[in-house]
Amino acid sequence: MDQAKRVILRLREAEQDEEDLYEPVRLYLEKNGRSVEELNSDRHFVHIQPSNPDIPQVDPKIHIIIDIEVDKFTGNHVNADFPHELYRVRRVDGQMTMFTFKNAVWYSNFLHKLRAITDEAYPWGMTTYDYRRGNSVETHTRTVSN
Repeated sequence: MDQAKRVILRLREAEQDEEDLYEPVRLYLEKNGRSVEELNSDRHFVHIQPSNPDIPQVDPKIHIIIDIEVDKFTGNHVNADFPHELYRVRRVDGQMTMFTFKNAVWYSNFLHKLRAITDEAYPWGMTTYDYRRGNSVETHTRTVSN
């Protein structure tokens, strides 16, 4: 449970509650036997990737990237062997529900394409702004905590 990993939640933009952006994150934590109180600590870091308005899409998606156990990995960017999980999140009868992808070949190909964007765009455990300013995860955590 305490292993560093990156989790990607994929959901329809129309199903995201703009008043509660962390609803899918709490769902992930609960479904994986974790406390939602972990969000009040510096254990995890959440990146939210909105859909691209410049690309016409019939059903635009949002990707929520969760860096789990930030302090358990010391690099700024994850490599090809770094553990990743990808889930589909849907709103069913007003409730968020999380699904795994059943087609292993599709899942593997899609995760590879998605990682080509997220691994580079989202430095581990910090914002891109902090990364560009040269802050490490440790510096970022201390800054946020104080």
